[in-house]
Amino acid sequence: MIKNKPEAYGISSDNLLCMVQELETFVEDIHSISVVCDNDVIFSKCIQPYTEEPMQMLHSFSKSMNSIAVGIAIDEGKLHLDDLVIDYFKEYLPEEYDKRIDQLTVRNLLTMAANSCRLSTCFRGVTDSWITHYFTYKLPHDPGTVFQYDTGASYMLSSLVTKTMHKNVLALMKERVLKPMGITDIEWLESPEGNTVGGWGLYLKTPDIAKIAILLANMGKWNGKTLIPEEYLKEATRKQIDTPEEKYPVCGYGYQYWITADHSFGVYGAFGNVIVVNPEKKLAVAITAGASDKNGNPNRLISKIVNEKLFIPTERGTLKTDVDGEKKLKKYLDDLCLPYPEGAKNSCLEGKWFDKTLSLFFLVHVQQKSLILLT
Repeated sequence: MIKNKPEAYGISSDNLLCMVQELETFVEDIHSISVVCDNDVIFSKCIQPYTEEPMQMLHSFSKSMNSIAVGIAIDEGKLHLDDLVIDYFKEYLPEEYDKRIDQLTVRNLLTMAANSCRLSTCFRGVTDSWITHYFTYKLPHDPGTVFQYDTGASYMLSSLVTKTMHKNVLALMKERVLKPMGITDIEWLESPEGNTVGGWGLYLKTPDIAKIAILLANMGKWNGKTLIPEEYLKEATRKQIDTPEEKYPVCGYGYQYWITADHSFGVYGAFGNVIVVNPEKKLAVAITAGASDKNGNPNRLISKIVNEKLFIPTERGTLKTDVDGEKKLKKYLDDLCLPYPEGAKNSCLEGKWFDKTLSLFFLVHVQQKSLILLT
């Protein structure tokens, strides 16, 4: 629904409609779209059958939230960008490890110039220390020299927050950021060590994701109160390292934020769970989705569309009220729904198999002799 008239913020209803149509055309399975400006939600739409109530799994969106906790620790002097990581975790070092890890810094972890524990699945089945497990990986490059996406680095950052702030990232974020914003419905996975996993595993509701978008559009301020250290967020959301394999609109990487074209930055989670922010215009767009990359990387595609269709043409100021444009936008948003699967809702096999007791037989081969077991 449209909550505030776009033209009052210098935003054209026609540009908003064009952006939404483009997103709908090229990004499959969008669950919600929210546009925020200044301290307000312009509109927030959950696309049927999705609603505001269920929590959305946000994947690597979590990394940028994790970075906020790191920024708080740095702002309070508990952690420093050039601190050596092993100085905090010497007791976790395995007997054999890549000695270049001795030179690994907090800055290297933040800029993804650290190690090669690329995916959360690297920790699958690890029941002892995930910190020790991270140190077992061989570095692909000298620390700080090359960007290489590293979800394990985000876990190490989370572990550093626990070590220095004496509470895990989720507890710290609830206390310093989320509770002051009225965000109470949040879940975030923990490791066996009790650390928030950091780089994934965050769940939020759509209205709360829009609140995060407002916070970032205002560079860490919520209703005039600073919740994210401003200097840290400025550094986190400007290019700190090149990302040579990424394409337009990605222009580099900050401290767990993607730097995009036209003075914007992005919070990227898999499958199109994204916030794209232009802090100069205090404007942001939040998307939740289950998109594939059949039309191109959904996160880059969303950023490109948002930049070209909304951020660039918007000058802010006040525009003349556009009643017809607002009506067209409202109607388009009201009519949005995802296609339902084709076919009958009921199976012809229901009568044959439902409400019956079934016996299952298993054939087990033991030492070349067949045994039939009945369960």
